Amino acid sequence: VSNALYLMDRAQIYDSSSPESLLMLGQKWQQKKNLAFLSADSARPEDARASAGRPVFEAVDENSRSVKVLGFSPVSLELITDLDRPRFLLWVDNYHTGWHVFIDGVPARLLRADHAFKGLWVPAGEHRVLFRFGTTGQYLWRYGVWLSFFFALAALVLLAFRERSGPSE
Repeated sequence: VSNALYLMDRAQIYDSSSPESLLMLGQKWQQKKNLAFLSADSARPEDARASAGRPVFEAVDENSRSVKVLGFSPVSLELITDLDRPRFLLWVDNYHTGWHVFIDGVPARLLRADHAFKGLWVPAGEHRVLFRFGTTGQYLWRYGVWLSFFFALAALVLLAFRERSGPSE
């Protein structure tokens, strides 16, 4: 996850279907502005905002006091944030509608940011943020299938064992 998380103070909505918008994004990224760009197809007007205080663009690393990574896998990322003001957290990883985010166990809005990445507004204070790919139903289905497989395998092994240990003629 190193070099993949950024904290920003401002967000602006842009039209992701416009070639001019993509050129503008490229110019802003080179300048490393303290600004996240939210795709109009996933953002609402209230998402375009600036937090109070001095704007600071911050790359999160292992020494960050604001964000600590608790766990990472291909289908999840768990963080602890401790922010002095609301900040926009940008995860430079492909956006997909299958990703969901939770703040302190409560579902939050995941936004497509900077054309291809995931982001969300994190409130001030200490919070646990969990990004997870897939829904609870998908996880239950997957584990149910595995559990059924193991029960069926155990039943076959038990039947084979009984056949072998039965009376011989």
